[in-house]
Amino acid sequence: LILDSVNLQPAQPYLSELAKITISDGQLNATTQLSSNTDEALSMRGQISLAALDLNDDIREERLLSWSNLALTDVSASLTEQRLSIGEVTLDEAYARVVITEDGDTNFGQVFADESSEIAETGEAEPQTGSPFSVSIGRVVINNASSNFMDQNLPIVFDAHMQTLNGGFSDFTTASEEPTEINLEGQIDEFGQVVIQGAVTPINFKEYTTVDLSFSNVNLPATSPYVVKFAGREIDSGSADVHLQYEIAEGALNALNTVVIRNIKLGSKVDTGSGAPDLPLDMAVALLQNSDGIIDLQIPVHGSVNDPQFELWPIIRGAIGNVIGNIITSPFRFLGNLIGGEDEEQEEFSAIRFQPGRSDIERAEEQKLMRLSEALSRRPQLSLLIPSAVAENDDRLALQASNVDAQVAEALAAMDSAALGNDSTQPDSVQQNSVQQRDPAIAAQRTQEQDQSGNVRMRVRVLEELYLQAGLVPALETVRGEFSQTPETLTAACASDNADCQPDTAKEAADAQIGANLLAILTFDSRAYMDHLRERLVQSEIIAPQQLQALGEARRQQVVDFLVNTGKLNPSRVQAGDTVDAPLVDNGVMLEFDLGMQQQSD
Repeated sequence: LILDSVNLQPAQPYLSELAKITISDGQLNATTQLSSNTDEALSMRGQISLAALDLNDDIREERLLSWSNLALTDVSASLTEQRLSIGEVTLDEAYARVVITEDGDTNFGQVFADESSEIAETGEAEPQTGSPFSVSIGRVVINNASSNFMDQNLPIVFDAHMQTLNGGFSDFTTASEEPTEINLEGQIDEFGQVVIQGAVTPINFKEYTTVDLSFSNVNLPATSPYVVKFAGREIDSGSADVHLQYEIAEGALNALNTVVIRNIKLGSKVDTGSGAPDLPLDMAVALLQNSDGIIDLQIPVHGSVNDPQFELWPIIRGAIGNVIGNIITSPFRFLGNLIGGEDEEQEEFSAIRFQPGRSDIERAEEQKLMRLSEALSRRPQLSLLIPSAVAENDDRLALQASNVDAQVAEALAAMDSAALGNDSTQPDSVQQNSVQQRDPAIAAQRTQEQDQSGNVRMRVRVLEELYLQAGLVPALETVRGEFSQTPETLTAACASDNADCQPDTAKEAADAQIGANLLAILTFDSRAYMDHLRERLVQSEIIAPQQLQALGEARRQQVVDFLVNTGKLNPSRVQAGDTVDAPLVDNGVMLEFDLGMQQQSD
């Protein structure tokens, strides 16, 4: 049987019963041998080709599918054996118009809608009877194919053109579970490139499928419609390389999407009205983009294609949202990943620790700042917001103590200076004898003071003087008595021993008083007394709000100076944050950083 350029248009009535498609052109060519006998109902061998096919979409009134030639060589079929084999399929200059409509349907789905609806109404297609056909194809070769793809289910219509697609599929047969290899390469729009490689099991793709898609030099502004739909932002400029690796094994999908974006510049915000997530893309770009303007992002995707609710794109969208969300919610951990280290080290330079009441940076905190400087040097679009941090209660108490200690130190220094200039002409022994003659109690007190260190004796005097100057109550004599054994204590002790402690004569009363004084002096706890006076002075010390504010500003300036002078960070990348009430962690005031955006010039 020989068919030479048989026009397909007469078959239009039959096609119209199946789809809203018009055959504009098409020619069937065949050179075959047909046979039929008692052993073989019908068999065929030969070559078949379908040339100049041109099918139009009646709904959209545009070309739907076409090719210059579809050639099938070494065709062999047998009805008795239920077998079809093709040596090679060659498709030349094929074209397909693919459209996703506003309601999420496709143009191919619409032209075959009637048949699909009938199946949907019954719930299933007509059941097949008899043994299935065994089909085998040596290989499929695709030459110079192209496609126009449009997605109208977006706030901004996406339109892309694929051209010069070349490659093909390896041999496959329904009698084997061996996968068919895919190898295609083509051009996207003006300068982009796509490479598709992989393997698929034709009869059951869920059992084993691998697809490796590489898109190079993709024009990012062309993808704005998708970004607008899912993040509410346009893209003004930039390019990307996208590497998609998908594997399905026994229904389980595991994929890794690697995206390398170069010199992206975000455009205007767009109100989609469709609940697009409010992703902080500006901050995400600043965190992800290195000093060369490159973003290298890996997005894993997992799922089950056996799940009736499985949809790939929502899974991908959710994975992208999770990656960006994790980066935004833990930006310092992400920065820590850039320079390595343990998890604790990656997060720790989000804040540094100050001693309450102080603004100097400890050595351990300097190491954090150096790590932070190194990470920021790799992300030039980021700026560091440094607040004026004050833990009001703890810093006030520390400043009160610091002021009191400073006053004590100043007074001690003055006493030391006065002592150096004091030229006493009377020996200590003469002075001591004179005192002993006047009052034995005073003599005992002087002896005890001489046994104490000079610092303690002088500190007691200084603290008492400051106590008096502050006008504190009760009187020092009363306070001092609280840290000595009192006559009442002595009387109680006598009573507990059933002793008669009452004096019988005036001399005995005088002696008892001297004994009481001696007891108070000899049992005096000078250390506890000094601590008490200092505590009272600290409590009474007034700290003005301006002093706390100055402390917070001093801390911030210390950090700025270190980052700029030691960390070599550009001063323009350090910004003053607000005054904040800082948390206290492990007795340290935590100055917590935040990240901002560098002002970009057009």
